[in-house]
Amino acid sequence: MKRSVFFLLWCATFLFLSAKHVPWRDEFQSWLVSTRTADWSAFFETVRYERHPPLHYLLERGVFRLLELLQGWGLPLQPWDPFWFRALTSLFSAGTVAILLFGFQAPLLFGIGVPSGILFLLDYGIISRTYIIGIFFLFAAALARARKRPGLFALFLLLSAGTHLYFTLICGAIYLLHLWDSRQELVRGTTARKATTALVLLGFAGVLLYQAPPPDSYFPTHASLSRLSLRALAGYLVYGLTGLDSAWGTFRWNQAGLHWLFIFPVIFLLRHMRREGFPLGRYFLIAAMPLGIMSLAYAPALRHVGVLWVLLLALLMLNGPPGTTQLKVPRATYVFIALMALSSARWLVSWAPWKETPAFDLSGQQELSAALGARLTPGASVLAVANDAIYFPVMGALNIEVFHVPREKTLAHPYFRTSEHKTDLHRWCATGGPARLAATLPGKTVYLGLAHGETPPEACGNTEKIFESSRPIMTDEAYAVHRLITR
Repeated sequence: MKRSVFFLLWCATFLFLSAKHVPWRDEFQSWLVSTRTADWSAFFETVRYERHPPLHYLLERGVFRLLELLQGWGLPLQPWDPFWFRALTSLFSAGTVAILLFGFQAPLLFGIGVPSGILFLLDYGIISRTYIIGIFFLFAAALARARKRPGLFALFLLLSAGTHLYFTLICGAIYLLHLWDSRQELVRGTTARKATTALVLLGFAGVLLYQAPPPDSYFPTHASLSRLSLRALAGYLVYGLTGLDSAWGTFRWNQAGLHWLFIFPVIFLLRHMRREGFPLGRYFLIAAMPLGIMSLAYAPALRHVGVLWVLLLALLMLNGPPGTTQLKVPRATYVFIALMALSSARWLVSWAPWKETPAFDLSGQQELSAALGARLTPGASVLAVANDAIYFPVMGALNIEVFHVPREKTLAHPYFRTSEHKTDLHRWCATGGPARLAATLPGKTVYLGLAHGETPPEACGNTEKIFESSRPIMTDEAYAVHRLITR
């Protein structure tokens, strides 16, 4: 009864926070690719440039096609509305919390504490990203193993691997360790079992290879050995397991600050967990892979390092023998749970969503949409952008196409293909770009979308500022929009 009451309270809190949340660039990104690509060929090609596996995109595309079908039957639906991608991930959030509360025989404090942490409320909660889908299937795989469903165990691991590179590495490692543990049974097993195992391994290999970015992808240029350091690794581990320094408003975006010094008490707690049966060696063996990716290719935010906490929870669920859902939770785990809940409380107090106007937004999309909704109408105007941060929410929230200056062409969805970049804003204006654009769109008003505080180059000619973000924004998505007065 207590678990059911908490689940209902958690869902109500989640819905309230979701209603106050303003989506940001990354949330629109997958939705735009999933819904605006012209056909399946363009869809899969574009997803490859996203450097993610396609499962999240396939789910979103399926939802969009279903809504289009229902709309065609006369239902008053708007398939492109951002509400739908938020509803999709919200279902996976609720499903994940249900597994934590009802799937395993775990202490009530564990079932209540984990969903109350900042990760499951914010980064893997109201922020609609692929991570929560991977977490749901990872926890579902652990539950399938506990209930002696080896087929579902492998299937759910594969589905989790199909959401993000971190989960591809984590789930692949978990499956390989599972094969090692059951190697004698596998050797004595039937040909069908061996063939199935081979197919699962091929599935993991296929998902991993799919994520290899094309040569002209934007993302490989970010990798650098110069960022690899013990200090950074310690900071990522501390941040991922505690959520320290993560309240929006004090958190320094994408930085690992001085909290790496807490590595010593964190190691102390992990050693205590080991004494109570937690597989610490396996934890670090698997965690080494996402930690390496963070060090070489990302400047990790909480959503990245948080997979270290997810891995710890998954190994707790996988630590018991198959056939039992009894979850043994080492006492030191509750220290991490308490720190995550504290970070959640700090974030909520800083954000103040109970106020009519919260203290800040994650992005300026809502204010931008309200200001430009009547101006940026298909057939009457066009928005020219050189900054990726602005055209994602404009396309997603207002359902319009934009003119992408670096490519010198109109886009309906993001596309991280650097070989198509031809120019920048200054050169475009200096070579008569605004006039050329206006000439190809007779009768349309041309607007120029910029970052907050940015002014158009003089070469763009006369302009009139019609909008600038006024609210505090926690990402780089504060905007300015100017009307071009072409000569």
